[in-house]
Amino acid sequence: MKKIIILAICILNYPSIQSQTPVDLVPLTDATHTAQISGDWSNPITWGGEVPTNGAKVVIPNGLTITVDLILPNRIKTIRLDGKHNFKNNVDTSLKVETIIGLPSSELEIGTSLNPIQNGVTATIIFIDEGAIDLNWDYNQFSKGMVMMGTTNIYGAQKTSWSALSGFPVLGTNSIQIDETPI
Repeated sequence: MKKIIILAICILNYPSIQSQTPVDLVPLTDATHTAQISGDWSNPITWGGEVPTNGAKVVIPNGLTITVDLILPNRIKTIRLDGKHNFKNNVDTSLKVETIIGLPSSELEIGTSLNPIQNGVTATIIFIDEGAIDLNWDYNQFSKGMVMMGTTNIYGAQKTSWSALSGFPVLGTNSIQIDETPI
């Protein structure tokens, strides 16, 4: 009887048998910075006084919109996205983050069909490498990237995907002519 009880205890404590969802990685209680009002990421008022710093665990609550408004210098540990996260379309923007978890209510917007990221402007999310996955924290390995259960919209300026040659290339020619100027 003792062997059966010990085996049952070992099985119940084995992490891979336990259930884990992506949301379990970003509990509200672990947040270091929670958006208080809609606004620009770089504005301390958005966060109730302090912009997220290196290693921050960020929460964007449902009903709020946080806008990446510049190239952010800090390396964010996690973002729990319950609300809306967007990027300005007329200036270069960048967000460095290890893990983004978007709940079903979430929306990630990088440009829109009516207001795409403008030509010559970049909007980037850089998924940083802060070492190996901590299997005690993330035993189902959801971290180190993005899990979006909500909506994701990405629109950039229109580009020319290809263009026809104006004529057949001749052997030895060092230039070609195309029918239209690429954008």
